[in-house]
Amino acid sequence: MQLKNKWVITTDSICEGVTADKDEQGHIILYQSEAEAAREVMDCLFMWAETNNANMAYQAQEYGEYDEDLYFMPAKGMEEMQKLSQEGTAEQIDAFYGKHPNMDTRDMGWEPAEDFVEGHKAIWTGNGGHIEGTPIKDMEVTKNDRS
Repeated sequence: MQLKNKWVITTDSICEGVTADKDEQGHIILYQSEAEAAREVMDCLFMWAETNNANMAYQAQEYGEYDEDLYFMPAKGMEEMQKLSQEGTAEQIDAFYGKHPNMDTRDMGWEPAEDFVEGHKAIWTGNGGHIEGTPIKDMEVTKNDRS
């Protein structure tokens, strides 16, 4: 499958390294443009913020206070996130992260498919270290048909 000019959504974790979003059969999902992948990441962030705001509102109503470690996104920011998740460019979404650094987790992102390595991580031992991972060209992929 052609990987040039395609994008993947990635999540980075200590245990599994960098992994890509997969379909129900376990195949990596390819996005047709950087903007499409960035919008999908923003949509996930929007849903997280919506849930987080609801939790904070519940805490304030129920207990008269809320957890200060949770990041509240005001209505104007929520509107901007929703708009970006529908029609934003990758540059606009990066700019949003710059304005709202608490929303920029960067454990979820997007990158060119041709450069992607599933499970990419460095493992350090007493005898040095090594890099693990499987290049995308050696894996099953699927075209994103949800767009």
